[in-house]
Amino acid sequence: MTMTEPNGGESWDLSNEYPSADSAEIDADFAELDALSDARDRVAAVLRSLLDDAESLSVDRAEPGIRAAREAFVLGEAAERILNDLETYAECLLSVDSSDEAGQALLGRLQAYVKRNDAVAEPLRQFLDRIPDAVAEAFLADERTAPARFVVEHARKRRRERLSLDQETLASSLAQDGIHAWGRLYDQLSGTLTCEVPDNGATRTIGLAEASGLLLASDNSVRESAWRAINTAWDEHVESCSAAINAIAGWRLEMCARRGTHFLDAPLHMNRIERATLDTILGVAEETMPLARRAARLQAKA
Repeated sequence: MTMTEPNGGESWDLSNEYPSADSAEIDADFAELDALSDARDRVAAVLRSLLDDAESLSVDRAEPGIRAAREAFVLGEAAERILNDLETYAECLLSVDSSDEAGQALLGRLQAYVKRNDAVAEPLRQFLDRIPDAVAEAFLADERTAPARFVVEHARKRRRERLSLDQETLASSLAQDGIHAWGRLYDQLSGTLTCEVPDNGATRTIGLAEASGLLLASDNSVRESAWRAINTAWDEHVESCSAAINAIAGWRLEMCARRGTHFLDAPLHMNRIERATLDTILGVAEETMPLARRAARLQAKA
């Protein structure tokens, strides 16, 4: 299947991944996800039974949990690969044509699987965060789980901030129709918006992605026209975008309040930097701002 842009320009061929968004191959992958989730549910039952005493477990007492955690990890890796393939395929379809009904249906179908994936993964995350260092080392000693060392150790740095199993499961489930829904709304808007740019004395209607490409044109007038066209296209959606940004910020601040953390803690952790590093970067940027403005003014004159 050769994907084409709505205006007829060739884009890419996705047939090596799936023949179509409603193909038997996609149904087979969803069936495999169901089977993996069922298996993870059974393994997670062992982990749930150990969570209350997880912090005091010795390696010997934790052995059933270590075995279950390793199995849950392997099953989870297999499920993540399938989910990532399906999500990437759906996003590729919609990046070419955001009104693609089959792509939209596939993305909607995926949401239920993402919810269940988060739910069945949470007992493993809770177990790995709560166990003592010696038990974590025993879990990582297996060749199947050894590649997860960095991820496990990095996550454990914030283990005191994790909510209970029920609360974390509820939060991740609500997030699909909460904070993540705003991101999907933005994708739909940005994928369907068009703008008008000058073209050899006439006006041409193009999508925002193509207009963004014109921002790199060598001709200054083309860059300026594209920039103004993009901003004009978004003008009609200022209120929608403001509502989305406020809702996203509100969700994150509420989660910070529940966890008892600063709003920068999560992004700093995610980007693997310390607060002092960020403060230093911002301080240097502020100090050198006058020089940057002077350079920009000189570039504008040139």
